[in-house]
Amino acid sequence: GARFAHELLRKGGYREIDRTFKRPPASTEEILHIDKYLRGKKDFVSLNPEDFRPKELSADARAVYQDTLGEFVISTLLGLGQKDRSAATRAAAGWGGDRVAVFETREKVELSKLVWQSSWDTEVDAREFHDSYLNSLRGRFTWAEKMLSIEGPVVTFTCSLDEKSQSCKL
Repeated sequence: GARFAHELLRKGGYREIDRTFKRPPASTEEILHIDKYLRGKKDFVSLNPEDFRPKELSADARAVYQDTLGEFVISTLLGLGQKDRSAATRAAAGWGGDRVAVFETREKVELSKLVWQSSWDTEVDAREFHDSYLNSLRGRFTWAEKMLSIEGPVVTFTCSLDEKSQSCKL
C-alpha cells in the first residue's frame, strides 16, 4: 500500500489521495499495479461459485463459505517455501479474478468440497500459475495432479474436506 500511496502523491498530491478515498481500489491487483487503478475500469472478473459447483455434489449442496483471494494472497501462497519469491510474483501477475467456496449438503452424508477457481488474463498466464501452484502442491500432496485442472485461461483447484482433520483428501 505504501508504494501505491506514494505513486498517487507523485501523480496528483493529496487531492489524488482524497479522490482515492471516494473510489478505493477494487482489488489488490489495483494496488500492486497502480496503472490498472488509474485506468478507472475493473480489470478482473467476478466469479460466482454456482457456476463452478462440482457436478458430483447432490442437488441440495450449497456454498456455505466463499471469498476472493486476489493477486496479493495468491503471490504469497505461491511464494511459501520458495527461494525465489519473484517467480511467485510473476506467476500471480496475470490474475484476472478468483473465488474460493466450500460446498456442503444439509445431511452432511458426503464430505464437503472446497473449490477454488481462478481466471487469468491470458492462457499463458493461466499455465504459468497452474505450473507454479502444482509444484507447490506436489510438496504436500502426492495426488496434486488430481486436484488441479486447467482449461483455457481458467484454473480450478478441487478437494474434499475431511471432517476430522479439516484437510484436503481425494
